[in-house]
Amino acid sequence: MMAKNFQSPEDLSGQPKEITALFESESDRGAILIMAAYLEEILGCNIAAYCVSEDAANDILDFRGPAGGFDLKIRLSFALGLLHEEEKRGLEAIRKIRNTAAHFDRKKGFDVLFDTERTQALVHNLASTKNIDTNTDSPSAVKRLFFLSVRLLVSKLFARGLEIMPPQKPTTLKEKANHFRKLMVGTELGNALAKAEEEAQNGNLEPFIKLNEEIKRQLEEKLARSSNESDKV
Repeated sequence: MMAKNFQSPEDLSGQPKEITALFESESDRGAILIMAAYLEEILGCNIAAYCVSEDAANDILDFRGPAGGFDLKIRLSFALGLLHEEEKRGLEAIRKIRNTAAHFDRKKGFDVLFDTERTQALVHNLASTKNIDTNTDSPSAVKRLFFLSVRLLVSKLFARGLEIMPPQKPTTLKEKANHFRKLMVGTELGNALAKAEEEAQNGNLEPFIKLNEEIKRQLEEKLARSSNESDKV
């Protein structure tokens, strides 16, 4: 359905009109599959935005990866704090509706959609979580309920995607130590650290051990003072 390679939530911002046109021109089955695919695309973009790199995102979003399917994207998004419980329930309802549309029924074939009791119950449950009036059993009205519920959910997911701050890549202890040394250059502590490391390289670890103990003692004293000040407030 979507040939474009979406990289971020912003890439989806211009899609609602296109999605609406597709939805209105499709059969019940096609409309459901389109909307489910659209939601899955947004979930994938949000997950990718939360990854440390594009390569890492591609690894987990690959169809064989831990977020390769709609259900997996929902569960991973919720586990990472990218979904509210209400949004998760809405997505799970849509996933069940999608599964109903995608699978063959021995009695009705693929005609197991907005005119059936099961699908209507799922749509009513979905719409009720969005505070939408569900007092109808007309297939065309149920289809509109489904579309409106999905659009409201899309808006929430899109807004969440804009809030995502990608994490920083983790650094090694050596990288952290080098950064600390740069910050300490020219200071009393930096000079003491440089001398202690020089002694350690020559086989004498005692200055380095004593310096670390002194740093630990100062930190503990500072934490104790901060705690006492907090208790007084």
